[in-house]
Amino acid sequence: MTGRVRVQEAFKLALSIMLTFWLALEMDWDMPRYAALAIVVISLGTTGASLQKGVMRILGTTVGLVVGLTVIAVLSQHQWLALGFFCLYFLVIGYFVQFSPYSYAWYVAGFLPPLVWASAYGHGDLSSQTFHYATFRYLETTAGIVIYTLVCALLWPIKAGDQLKKVGAAFLNDVRDLFTVLCGDLAVDPPKKPEPDALQTSVAGRLSQMQGLFQAAYADTPSIQRCKPLWETARINTRALVDALALWHQTIADCRDLDPEKLLPGLSKHLATLDKRLERITALWQEDLVKGDPAKETEDTLLLKKRGIPVRKHTLSTLSHFDRAVFMNFLQQLKILEQATRDLLHSLRIIKGLDAEKEVSVSSPTSDPYESSGWEPQRLRKALFPVLCFIAAYFFWIYVNPPGGPSLPATVISISLSLLTTPISPVLMLIVMLVVMWTVVAPVYFFLMPALSAGFGLLGLIFVYTFVFGYVGAKSPALKLVPILLFVMMTGISNTQAYSFFGLAVPSLMLGLVLIIIAVVHMLWTPSRPERVILGSIKRFFKGCEKVTAAFAYGDPKTWEKGRILRKRYAESFLLPGVRQLAASQKHLDYKLFPDNDPDKVARLIAALHQVIHRFHALAIAFDQVGAKAPDLLNAADPITKTLREKIQSVFKKWARFKPSDTLEKERTAIEKIARNLESRLDAQEEDGFADEEGAEALYAVLGALRGLIQSMGETRESLSSINWGQWQRSRF
Repeated sequence: MTGRVRVQEAFKLALSIMLTFWLALEMDWDMPRYAALAIVVISLGTTGASLQKGVMRILGTTVGLVVGLTVIAVLSQHQWLALGFFCLYFLVIGYFVQFSPYSYAWYVAGFLPPLVWASAYGHGDLSSQTFHYATFRYLETTAGIVIYTLVCALLWPIKAGDQLKKVGAAFLNDVRDLFTVLCGDLAVDPPKKPEPDALQTSVAGRLSQMQGLFQAAYADTPSIQRCKPLWETARINTRALVDALALWHQTIADCRDLDPEKLLPGLSKHLATLDKRLERITALWQEDLVKGDPAKETEDTLLLKKRGIPVRKHTLSTLSHFDRAVFMNFLQQLKILEQATRDLLHSLRIIKGLDAEKEVSVSSPTSDPYESSGWEPQRLRKALFPVLCFIAAYFFWIYVNPPGGPSLPATVISISLSLLTTPISPVLMLIVMLVVMWTVVAPVYFFLMPALSAGFGLLGLIFVYTFVFGYVGAKSPALKLVPILLFVMMTGISNTQAYSFFGLAVPSLMLGLVLIIIAVVHMLWTPSRPERVILGSIKRFFKGCEKVTAAFAYGDPKTWEKGRILRKRYAESFLLPGVRQLAASQKHLDYKLFPDNDPDKVARLIAALHQVIHRFHALAIAFDQVGAKAPDLLNAADPITKTLREKIQSVFKKWARFKPSDTLEKERTAIEKIARNLESRLDAQEEDGFADEEGAEALYAVLGALRGLIQSMGETRESLSSINWGQWQRSRF
């Protein structure tokens, strides 16, 4: 973000908050802080993202206020029934806030009911107070969102569609560079080129950024919104392209010694076609609607043509069955990559008006293969955290009656729910908020605001304060959110303004108690030491590997479909969260306490686990294809592959229990015996002749992917052997 853009964004934020307070004071609204609060939290980098989050806040506010009013009407005289209802309600909210595309709406709907309940508690005219709070909270939240949206739309609008164009172009350039590096790796003696790891990290980062920009662009860019189903297809295809490239990368090292050029005489020409296709995709991405160019039309027709890759079958037949399997796995992943590039080029041509829409099958968002599964036990466990925080705060309020009264548990649930999506140390949060409150907000509240005798001066102060922190916060959202949020919430600006030391002291004490309660529950509910978190993550990962391996069973179509669903669920519940948590926790390790486990060893372990995930993904693709094309071949090989599957499960099971890492070596003899039996079976089948040549190739691809998984397990074993587990397991207290 340039300096000019930072000034413009800070000006828009400051102007919106100043206008909001002016309107509230002019109309004598008594809760303008909620309007300003809404503006602060929805002020994002693009107009579309802000509008989208504003709509989510209004939707969540509507649901939350309705639920809060219902609780007051039905359970106001039953504190323990109210506690039970809130616990169940927060459990549901905490579960869906972790993965729903409407996560922010779920969050707002979660923290508002206890605030409605707290606002009415202890008032004689219960119904009047509750209705007043709900009405003005809704009114002022909506007013703040409308004002900020209008300001963003009229002054220097930043459209997400333009950002998507820039980020997408950079993403596709990185993809093409990565493809070029991987093509160089195919040589028997590959030239020295940049390592693909940095490019893969860049590709993954830009892809993640693009996913959010797509949703924002639907809100602020009409040309993208009108073609939303087509852009959704393109979004899914970009993810498919990255996955295909990653899986193909895993197979390159496996078959490099086989010299793929000898087996595929047209490989270089085919790779050159893929490179041209990526170049054309990048060019189309950066263009607006274009008229057909005859030369480009002819070129695109050739690029979109599906071409087979001829295989020298005589040379292939000289390979052992397992070398043949490795090669077939490489060929299958290359075909998947070829299909992914062709699909993306085709969808972009339709978006740009070069092809008819009916010529491509459009996937709706609900058919997104990357969409998270609805059920995941680990999410339910995490959702219990805000529930436990609320229960602890509720009993603390009942039996201690601290400052803030019922607002204490209401504030606890608001912060604890936010920690589900934005993990941060409660202790660090407490320190930061108290420091900002007393070094930034308090001087303004005690010395500057009382000296202002007119509304013009107060509005000017609001504008300057928010502009300064809006500008500073362009580099770090926390530098914007924390000072402005505390200012609008703690100063209590209204037409009945009063200044008191206790006006800040009591909220500071309550905030301290809130974060202490959350910190205590967090410490008891989750392991606080990073090495313990790492051990739990590794155990979770290998437990998931054991479950995923068990799901590779085939008997009938129902069993196959059930296994496919279970593999996806286990990968999302165990493998991906486990390696993410491991990567996050290793940043907080004090390596001086663990001299045998240096950062390089931990990094190699994380890389090995990532490779296992890729190998499982490749195996799942090959397994599904052979199940669809040649289920009889799969069933015929199942007695042998079942034994192999059980051996692999046994290794993962022992690794999950931190048994000796040489477990794989102990099973190697049995695995080699199974491999010989499988080769004998394939020899006999080859002599009789395969009834389905395409099915046979798919079966070989499964065996190649399985061999790749076993090789990645060997690399994982080496990484596990280099770790001194005793140092991490030893108690420090």
